[in-house]
This record gives sequence, structure tokens and C-alpha cells, in this order.
Amino acid sequence: MRPAPVRGLFEEPLWAYVRQGELRLQRCRACGRFMYPPAPVCAACWSEALEWVPVGGGGRVVSWTRFHRTYFPELPAPYVVAAVELDEGPIVIADTMPTNWAPRIGQRVRLVFDAEPDGDGPPLFHWAAASPGEAD
Repeated sequence: MRPAPVRGLFEEPLWAYVRQGELRLQRCRACGRFMYPPAPVCAACWSEALEWVPVGGGGRVVSWTRFHRTYFPELPAPYVVAAVELDEGPIVIADTMPTNWAPRIGQRVRLVFDAEPDGDGPPLFHWAAASPGEAD
């Protein structure tokens, strides 16, 4: 069991969709900008007309690190975490990745949902190397 994520004031819809096996992000209806992390108004145009829309789950690694220290007993070291720029534009922080994986900057990855142990647990998804032939 992994540690539960710290949830911000506007993130409950995000985690509700994750529990359903879907990644949705806020998008401004006025200007079309995706927002992550979620907020009460658009950071670009200040519109309050926001919606939760599905995103494809594909992206590119823009940064990554391997943690060699255990910060949570549920998440023993070593483990890899990456910043991934989604195809839709926002950069999100990936959950744990395979321990022996050393991603390359710019490498294509895709979101993979794991089975969830209980309805209130943390979001169980991770990044995996995109299959050969997936869009570059």
C-alpha cells in the first residue's frame, strides 16, 4: 500500500476520476488552457468557466530522479519519479516507476492504471515506456 497523496483544496474531482481509472484535468472553457494543479480560476484569463476533460495519458519525460532514501515505509527506496509533459501540454509528476528504469529526457511514456486495492486508497498508476510505434 502506497502513502495517500496530499490532496489540495480543488483536487477531489481529479482523484475521483483516478479511482475510476481515468485521468481528467481541468480545462478553461474560455481560452482552452489545461490547468494542473487544479485551481478555482484559469491562470491565463481568470475565467471561472472550468471543466474536467479526459486526457490521453501519453507524454514525454522532461525530468526524472531516483530516490535512494526511504521517506515513507510504504514506498521503500530506491524508486524513480518523473516529470512528464502530457501531449495536451501540462506537466505532471509521475507516480513511482520501475526501480531499474532509467528514462531518457524526451522519452515517450504512457499512463498505466494498476488495480486499486480499496476505494479510498491512493491513485495507483504509473508511467511505462511507450510501445514502439506510438506517436513520437
